[in-house]
Amino acid sequence: MSLINKRNYQHEMPVIKSDTVEIPYPPNFIGSGLTSSADNNKLISIFELPDIYDSIQVGDIVINNTTSAIAYVTGVDPSDITTIFISSNIFTDVFGGEEFSIYKSMGNSGITYDAPVLYVESKTPSHSISVLTAGGQTVTFNNVLNGVFPVQVKRVNATGSTALTTVIALW
Repeated sequence: MSLINKRNYQHEMPVIKSDTVEIPYPPNFIGSGLTSSADNNKLISIFELPDIYDSIQVGDIVINNTTSAIAYVTGVDPSDITTIFISSNIFTDVFGGEEFSIYKSMGNSGITYDAPVLYVESKTPSHSISVLTAGGQTVTFNNVLNGVFPVQVKRVNATGSTALTTVIALW
């Protein structure tokens, strides 16, 4: 049984808290796959990256689905289509096998869309959520009730967000 009434929303995305990376928009999905190895601040995949490499730009969003970590693309090297440079060291398994997904950032997508609202859940009554609002302000809300959080946000900050068990972006 879903906790969210999906009839009211077209898209949903589990939120990974980050102080630098915005919530990706599901229709901006570029591709996914498995890493083949790991190196500092790089995504390395000899199998899937060559198929989607031409679609990836600086600023796009990379998710490590295995560890629920997020980063953005900081560079691409046309001479090495198996590697992209990313803002954080989110892939650490030197043997590979970590699942990843890549999304166009809002600035690179060429489409305009509204920032999402959030579904928030916590098992404790006293929790805070720090967000970057659609208007560009960082705001911390305290004692937020479980349910739909009626503020449009670009990002849920890791710093200042406490005791949250579930955060889902809804468009």
